[in-house]
Amino acid sequence: NGGKVATAILMTDESGLKVRCDHGFGPAGLQSRRLPRDASFSALVMDQARTEHREDLSLLPPLSVPQPKEGEPMIAALATPLRVRGQVIGTIEIYSRERRRWASEQVGLIESLAAQASISMENAELFDEIERARRRLAAILENVPTGLAIADARLTDIRLNTAASAMLGTAPDVNIAA
Repeated sequence: NGGKVATAILMTDESGLKVRCDHGFGPAGLQSRRLPRDASFSALVMDQARTEHREDLSLLPPLSVPQPKEGEPMIAALATPLRVRGQVIGTIEIYSRERRRWASEQVGLIESLAAQASISMENAELFDEIERARRRLAAILENVPTGLAIADARLTDIRLNTAASAMLGTAPDVNIAA
């Protein structure tokens, strides 16, 4: 691409948009990792919840995108939304320092990448929820003043909470099935 193309993932946060990762903006990097949401290309994509592309971002209305600290500015853009649980939370974007028409293959590729990234982010969020629920349940079981034993279906793993361990004189959370 001869340094003419760059990419970024932008995510929304409380203060607007943040560039979470980027590539191809040159050795000096980005002018800023933050971008106001208003009048940004990302906002257009997120608000419409669909892939958008522009051959020339300076045309009406002018739309802002992350820019390199040094060198030629980004002129054209292709972006698609990132979704988690049906909510648009950011965008994957490709930029060009030259006016360009975006081919259907490029649109299909960025949409496929966004779908895969969205699935990964949703899975990470689900794992976090499961871990929080597991810790909550463990804290409840550990602190209940009643002795409890928790076992698997085959009774090959039986563990006691602190109250039950104290009653039986064993260490807590040790498999007592044997």
